[in-house]
Amino acid sequence: MKKWLLSLIGGLIFLAYSVASIMHSLGVKILVIDFIFNPTTTKILLIVAALLLIYDSLSLYKGLKRLFSIIVAAILFILSVLPVLVYRGLLDFLPFSIELIVKPFVLEAVLIAYSIYLLFNAAKLVKFNL
Repeated sequence: MKKWLLSLIGGLIFLAYSVASIMHSLGVKILVIDFIFNPTTTKILLIVAALLLIYDSLSLYKGLKRLFSIIVAAILFILSVLPVLVYRGLLDFLPFSIELIVKPFVLEAVLIAYSIYLLFNAAKLVKFNL
């Protein structure tokens, strides 16, 4: 399988979902089941997108650029997982409490940024025929 295909498909799916979710929150009805557009689905897609970024980092780059890309992807993965952990109460064992309220619009905007980055990676890979 071509390396760019996974980035392209993932980027298109994430972009389509996030744009449709924003339109749904603005009141534009789309012929898709309404329960798909909730913050939990967006958080799960953010985690999947972060994993795709880690995969891209491991498969695309070499040397110092690879290390930097892996660090950035890992930080984004942690930031994607953190709202889910807080929401599900999996961090209640900590001696301090974490109050983390993220608006769904912010999650969708981050998912759009992920998808654009994945689409740029796919275009770069197609350009260099990898």
